[in-house]
Amino acid sequence: DTDSRGAGGVPRAGGSGIGIVRYLGDAVNFLDTAAADTFATTTGTLAGADVDANTTLTYGIANVTVTNGVATKVGTYGTLAVTATTGAYTFTPNAVAINALAANTTETFTVTVSDGTATTTATLTVTLTGANDTPTLTTVAALTGGTEDTAYEITSAALAAAADEADAEGTALSFRVEAVSTGTLEKGGGSTWVAVTVGTTLL
Repeated sequence: DTDSRGAGGVPRAGGSGIGIVRYLGDAVNFLDTAAADTFATTTGTLAGADVDANTTLTYGIANVTVTNGVATKVGTYGTLAVTATTGAYTFTPNAVAINALAANTTETFTVTVSDGTATTTATLTVTLTGANDTPTLTTVAALTGGTEDTAYEITSAALAAAADEADAEGTALSFRVEAVSTGTLEKGGGSTWVAVTVGTTLL
């Protein structure tokens, strides 16, 4: 067989008489959006072949010890588990890590098939499409210490500490003033202060 790749996109490996020729099941692809996404596990089966008759193939992950019949490896964006006797695999995504992606990337796992004498490896690739997640803000605690009819200065640090703002990518955040119900709100420092423009000014 001169074909260099298997049906599932996994390279064939030669020289040992055995090879992982493909993986069966859904493609291992995850699409992040601007929302706080959840991701379902992906399953499939590694399919091996051996030119020698009457051989029993076992599957695994390179440099991982099989425990209770399963080889498991924790990656950056999820965990791959391969059943040694069947080649069945499950990839359990790490939603926090995937949501933190702002750009596309891939993660690869080196999977194995063995006839008990020779072992061949191939690559299982997880494709991840990243997105800049929308930052979240649900509440701002009351800021205490102000006195009626007296200017009260609110620092950026105090505002951030009172709020539950968050960003999946860990980007530095700013606040935008959406409304001023009473009083006058200004931004600045020292002797220089300018009135806040609702819907525009960032703090």
